[in-house]
Amino acid sequence: KQIRKWVHQYDTLVGSPTLVQELTKLTGPTLNKMNKFPTPVNHNEPLTKQIDDVRSTIRFQLKKEMGFNCAVGNVGLKEEQLKENITFALNSLVGLLKKGWQNIGAVHIKTSMGKPIQIL
Repeated sequence: KQIRKWVHQYDTLVGSPTLVQELTKLTGPTLNKMNKFPTPVNHNEPLTKQIDDVRSTIRFQLKKEMGFNCAVGNVGLKEEQLKENITFALNSLVGLLKKGWQNIGAVHIKTSMGKPIQIL
């Protein structure tokens, strides 16, 4: 329980590779289940650049049904930024799929409290 309370304070965890190994030994699968597994950082590159890379990473979640979920924005973003994020996320997803756009049946946009809107 203490680990969960500590992890919920942060959006992302970063650390040196040795620290990441120690965390996995201490916490076990808890961090993986919470999608908060720490990202290892190098000492060769500036820390600010690596943190920006982590912030701009897109995570696709595949559940048992045939659907993907990913966050593309928040309340503070302007409409143009949301359009760019949605386009980038869709293009990234299409690049991962073997048949590209043929594998996508529909695309829905959903806000946290609103109804989903089908855009494709």
